Amino acid sequence: MKVSYVMKIGPKYTWRVLRGKLRRLPRYKASKPPRVAFCLCGLVGGITGKAGDNLASSVDVLKIGYDQYKKHIFDKNNVDVFVHSWSTDLKADIKKLYKPKKSLFETNRPFKYPSYAKGEPRRISNHYSRWYSTQKAIELKAKYEKEQGFKYDFVMVIRFDLAPQKDILFDRINPKYFYAANWYSNAPLFGVIPINVLQGYPYTGMSGLADLWFFSNSRYMDRFAKLYDKLDEYNKPGSCPLGKQGISNHILSGYHLQQSGIIKDLRFIYNQYGPNETMPLIRKKYFGSKI
Repeated sequence: MKVSYVMKIGPKYTWRVLRGKLRRLPRYKASKPPRVAFCLCGLVGGITGKAGDNLASSVDVLKIGYDQYKKHIFDKNNVDVFVHSWSTDLKADIKKLYKPKKSLFETNRPFKYPSYAKGEPRRISNHYSRWYSTQKAIELKAKYEKEQGFKYDFVMVIRFDLAPQKDILFDRINPKYFYAANWYSNAPLFGVIPINVLQGYPYTGMSGLADLWFFSNSRYMDRFAKLYDKLDEYNKPGSCPLGKQGISNHILSGYHLQQSGIIKDLRFIYNQYGPNETMPLIRKKYFGSKI
């Protein structure tokens, strides 16, 4: 089953946006500073092209990402870092900058997948790689929790190649919910005028979520990490909807929230790809990449 990504800006869409605005998160203030696990995963990424395009990762991207994370997240919160990465060539730099509590570096490889999975072979393998790395980073966090005898209040899973532009203050965010970004896209109003509109769940059906980062409480994130284990099942015909190119991380993430019972507590916070973007991709903001 394929999903339509066409933006139909009409009464139904307008109502969904208004309903989302009315459902704004109430003000929240933690009684004590929450403990945050910051789980980095995947490749560091380069100054052009997507991280999965097998282009060389850039130490400049690594340093810009660290500087922005430090300024807007680490210096403002009580944070421990965990790392799973395919960027073995930058292992020493990553460990020196981030000083993770636990880390695992592996050489990337083609992932096996069932013959019924839809999409170009490298695309499918990249999707398996992404969710494997997500799972491993969160598992490192869980192992540390068990060793230390506590649970983190928040767990954030995130890429290396983002650059926060504003402070992320976890003591003002309620840990009972699961958070994803407001996902914006350009769409033609009346087929002519390009405007920024919200896309993805719930605005355009199960067409997914902005997938560059997610955060929630430790219990929900442990459950979210099981997405990798479900990939073969979700790729079966008639199971998870498909995007234009077949398998889609955007759709998989939203579908997994549905299947795991988390979607009732899904909330949207900060902006991705649109006005006042909170955490833009470094290759786009600093190096002018178009993709």
